[in-house]
Amino acid sequence: MKECSNTTGQYLFTVFEKICDENGLDWKHYLVGQSYDGASNMRGTYQGVQSLIKSFNPAATYVWCYAHRLNLVLTDAVSCSSNAKDMFGIVEVIYEFISSSKNRVAIFENYQKTLYPGKQIKRFKRVQTTRWWSHDLALRTVVSTFDALIETLTVIEEKCGSNDRKSAFHARSLRESIISDRFLLTALTYIEIFDIITPLSNILQAKDMDLLGAVDSVFKSIDTLQKIRNDSKFTGIINELKEFKNNSTLNIEDFKPLQMNRKKVVPRMYDEKSLDDAIDEPLKNFKVNTFYCAIDLTLTQMKDRFSDISTGIFKDLSLFSRRRIKEIANDTSKLPSDAFLIFSSVYEKFVDRSDLIREYIQFSKCYFDFEKNKFLPTQLHSEKKKKKIEALDENYESDTSDEHDNDLLLTNNQVEIIGSTLPTNGTSMAIVFQVLLISGLSTVFPSLHIALKISLTLPVASVTTERSFSKLSIVKNKLRSTMNEDRLDSLMIIACEPDIHINNDDIINEFSTSSPLLLNALGR
Repeated sequence: MKECSNTTGQYLFTVFEKICDENGLDWKHYLVGQSYDGASNMRGTYQGVQSLIKSFNPAATYVWCYAHRLNLVLTDAVSCSSNAKDMFGIVEVIYEFISSSKNRVAIFENYQKTLYPGKQIKRFKRVQTTRWWSHDLALRTVVSTFDALIETLTVIEEKCGSNDRKSAFHARSLRESIISDRFLLTALTYIEIFDIITPLSNILQAKDMDLLGAVDSVFKSIDTLQKIRNDSKFTGIINELKEFKNNSTLNIEDFKPLQMNRKKVVPRMYDEKSLDDAIDEPLKNFKVNTFYCAIDLTLTQMKDRFSDISTGIFKDLSLFSRRRIKEIANDTSKLPSDAFLIFSSVYEKFVDRSDLIREYIQFSKCYFDFEKNKFLPTQLHSEKKKKKIEALDENYESDTSDEHDNDLLLTNNQVEIIGSTLPTNGTSMAIVFQVLLISGLSTVFPSLHIALKISLTLPVASVTTERSFSKLSIVKNKLRSTMNEDRLDSLMIIACEPDIHINNDDIINEFSTSSPLLLNALGR
């Protein structure tokens, strides 16, 4: 943790150099990847930190944090129409209105216990542009506790009376705003989008996600968004709205239907012949200007912000997937003539292209044999042999529950490795790398081993680094405001790196040497 008084790219690069020198890190030779958010001082083409580092080490491939990209997509998507702005604005006002009073929070929780017995009590979430997926959490809380929220607002309006006219007005206004088809249709539309985007965000923030898996997940999400962009999905949302009304404690007549705003007449210029066809039907107007608008903007932003993930080095990395290895194993002539061309040019000091191609072809031919040998099948013997063994020893009893739990299974859908499941999505390199290590083939295919390590080292996102700031607020609290940087840095390492083993005896011995009194007290 370093405090920077200047945030220019050049100054941050100087801080980076100093940190590497202090820790003995030879970044000019061994740095293979770097990841930052989209700030200009970090990803700038000329004066950004990534460009300054690449001027000394061209192999330091820059990856713009995928999670930050997706957050920017969401920020634009939730502001694409007036209905979306009003809906999320209402959600934010609901949070502020209910959470500002303990009495209102208590009323809301009591109605949840009454209307949703046995379910977890929920509280409203703040909509923040800086906190990822706060829009999703806040919106789902309002929709899932809709009836309890309506009852809460009604009670608040009745209790306030003439004593607190302001609160009564806010409660009545919020109640009228959320019991409208406009609010609910907009909410259900964005829940459909969040059902696709939120899992993608969680996938991109996983610790074991590699670049190929991230690229594949992004493309699958784009395909899914394109599939829901049709009239049948909109009809499904309308049916969801009808079902939502029927299950609500309110009467259907209480919900305000969609209304068409007054038509705006735009004056035409001289000799202008084209006319803007206004949409008079409220439902059709919502479908065009809100439903399609939200999906189209999300698709456009995702294609624009993730446009560079299918070029250059990522195409070479796709050859490391199980799917491509199987194709090359069946027919080596399918290997492209320019395979690993860009990868080897970027990392030429680590791997040689000719050696990598030769080892890749040899490895692809024997990979699945090693995979079958290292991942045990669910049954080692046929049924006939099992019956013969049971007949020879009828009294043999054994508890095979633990053995069954630790079986290494290989199926077409997934690979289970001692309690953990790795998805075989056709692009993941983690399984290929594990087979290489378990089989002891790292020395047989050294260039391939290095190439796979580089590929898995390249960062997908910087979320792990971002999470350290959550620890920072705990370690450096108001009672430790005068802590110096060295002590803070050491405490942050202890808090953020719990997997690093520390020998307590060595710590005590070193601590005792700092003072003769401690040495005598500890009996050293």
